[in-house]
Amino acid sequence: MIASDDVYTFVLPFIPVSRPGDNLRLGTHIEGNPKNQVEFLHPDAVVRRWLDWSSCQPESYTPMQWPQDEPLSYLTEYDTILCVKNTPYWASIDKNIRCSPPKPNCIKRYAQFIDAVIERYHPYAIEIYNEPEGSGFYLVSCFGNDGTYYGEIVKEVYEYIKPRHPSVKIFAGALHQDCSEEWTKDFLDAAAGCFDVLSYHSYVYKFSDALGSALLAPLATADNLRSMTDKPLWLTETSLLYDIRTDAKDQMQGDYLAYLLEHAEDYGIVGVSWYPLTSNNWRNSDMMWGSAPKPAYNVWRAWLERRSI
Repeated sequence: MIASDDVYTFVLPFIPVSRPGDNLRLGTHIEGNPKNQVEFLHPDAVVRRWLDWSSCQPESYTPMQWPQDEPLSYLTEYDTILCVKNTPYWASIDKNIRCSPPKPNCIKRYAQFIDAVIERYHPYAIEIYNEPEGSGFYLVSCFGNDGTYYGEIVKEVYEYIKPRHPSVKIFAGALHQDCSEEWTKDFLDAAAGCFDVLSYHSYVYKFSDALGSALLAPLATADNLRSMTDKPLWLTETSLLYDIRTDAKDQMQGDYLAYLLEHAEDYGIVGVSWYPLTSNNWRNSDMMWGSAPKPAYNVWRAWLERRSI
């Protein structure tokens, strides 16, 4: 139970991850320039990164404007999940929001852009937009209240990309933990299984005595998604969030990750990516404080080192 804002009796058990699952992948999301962050990565880590379609192709019929400093060049040694998001003005249904879906006649252009991205960066996986249902960060419903159109986009992109790049995994999502069941079912019906992995986001926002149970938000969300699809799940964003940093909260964050890794595979989760590695400063979600490891980073690193033995 919570005694005060800073004093806790921990009810989330710390379970040493001594026998990591054979199939579970572990990674992190990198915000900002990765140049000064790669030193903190592990060779077996999967790195997630944004790629902005609207910045790379701001005009319809001009050459691609790839990032001048090529930040992805620092990540070539890692399996990389590239989340390709933000629709250019010329392709958007709703020109007032960056997360707008593309117009029907521009879905193929999105797929062609992804094809160019794969040819240039050779990622492990492509993620098709980010929280398209509009929950979480966005205050608008990016793809509308019906998930059908998003599912149609996923299907068309998959059918265009997969024959050209059969080894690249196609992630649908990422769905936020608050995404409605109706929206999810509409999307899944329209996608008709044309994706490799279902990506989702789930954070722990509150401390409670339910943290150590199957009601833990990321696991409960996975359990719900498994009832709607047999596709493997990847938790591409997670953290335990708090606004005022204390040593006790930092430790609970590490305990949360240990517990999650111990139980993830039981819920059909094949990958866990912490958001983010460092230097973002959003509600203390980072695994590191600048270049100083927090307990979550120590758990993360130790798990990868055991996994690589």
